[in-house]
Amino acid sequence: MGRKSKITAQTKTRIIRLKKRNPHLGVRRISEILQKNYKVDISKSAVSQILRATGQEAARGRKKSLLLYKRKAIEECGLLLLRSMDSELNLFDYLTKELASHFPKIEYTSLKKVIILVSFSAFLGWDLKEKGSQDALLRVADLYNFPSRKVSNFVKVVTKTKPRVSLEALRDSLQSVSTVKFSFANGYEGYCDGGLSTFWEGPCFVKDFFTSLDRARKTLEAMIKENVVRVSYTKSFDYLSSATFDFISGLSKGIKKIELLGENGETIEEVSLDLREEKIFKPSFFIGYYPRALAKGAVFLEKRGRFKKLNLIDEDFFYTGVVSRVLQSDTKGLILNNVILKRRRDGLVSWGFFTNKRKSLDRLIKKYVYLWPSMEEGFLEEIKGRAKRPAVPRRELKDFLPQELTIDSAQSLRALVDILSELFKERIEDINLKGKEGNIVLGKDFCKVFIGGFSRQIKKIFNNSCLYLDKRRSFLG
Repeated sequence: MGRKSKITAQTKTRIIRLKKRNPHLGVRRISEILQKNYKVDISKSAVSQILRATGQEAARGRKKSLLLYKRKAIEECGLLLLRSMDSELNLFDYLTKELASHFPKIEYTSLKKVIILVSFSAFLGWDLKEKGSQDALLRVADLYNFPSRKVSNFVKVVTKTKPRVSLEALRDSLQSVSTVKFSFANGYEGYCDGGLSTFWEGPCFVKDFFTSLDRARKTLEAMIKENVVRVSYTKSFDYLSSATFDFISGLSKGIKKIELLGENGETIEEVSLDLREEKIFKPSFFIGYYPRALAKGAVFLEKRGRFKKLNLIDEDFFYTGVVSRVLQSDTKGLILNNVILKRRRDGLVSWGFFTNKRKSLDRLIKKYVYLWPSMEEGFLEEIKGRAKRPAVPRRELKDFLPQELTIDSAQSLRALVDILSELFKERIEDINLKGKEGNIVLGKDFCKVFIGGFSRQIKKIFNNSCLYLDKRRSFLG
């Protein structure tokens, strides 16, 4: 069927209304909604022309910001923080897969959003018929309008069938990974903790650095796909430690094998590599450091260029790359690109990373800042103490989950959010997130939440936990 040649006034009104109510929607999505809901076949370019003519969309060309919307007030803003905790458990994904057979007419993504919507409304004690369309619930479920028919169907089916869902497979995926072991083509072996935070001489023993099997697997799969290995920082002081130096040397020759180790150093799983004909994997890499810690360990081999501005997480950062000789001692060195960052153009250099890449630095800087958003004076003391801290008892992620769940009503789904709330209280802070109003800044690949009353330390813990809201990195501002 061809496109309609005449665009009616009613269609224009619908396009404008959709954009005003949902500023994050692009022209492609608006075009799809019109086709699906109103049987109106309209091109993306026509939608764009209508929005630009009414001032709803900027003209073509370089955009000043990647923000979808800025400082949008939202009731129950604390729900976004709880929803972000699910990136540790993947509870909603797992439950959606388990319940999918009961809802053959609802596609996977829609079913997941309905489950999130019903779960959080039950957690708040809200009646979906009265408050289901509130922005707080729609935002946390990544919806632009209330899917009343799907919600009604979902509640009707679970009330009738009362499905019992075993969580054993999910609990198994949350087994702790203490260490990621790299075997290099030059015969070296390198060790990072489960979260790829820093380097170790052998298997990591500090539980603060452990992560779940599922999360470690996904992190490495993403790195292999992007062909880049990243380690958040090095514990080296003055000069590169031997562990860091040998790791970088090994990377230059290529990786032959990656293994995930358990708490006792045993191999849990071997990560599949996309090996080339030479049977090794040769990725790019970036490894973070603190400039004051390596004051003697990096020597510039060229004049430092002017700092360029880069806006990330709705903040300005300034950076430059300098080819440097990175030393382990007075006699050994590696030639690397030394990327240094600061928050103000006239401020002191506060952070940096070494990489073998000379181009496309913006992308690497974004990844690095997302890993370590807090560039603070107390970093040296923190990593010294954290690395030496003895293992302390703390609940495993799987211990937050029951053996099974029985979904017999909309209210029973409150158990999902109760689990996330309990995890937040233990890992971040013992705070009741109900009734927390605030603002959000939503970008293409991040979500920044502003809620009053949180200390600087709480924000730091949350931000350095590397949590996600769907595919957007979550930050507490």
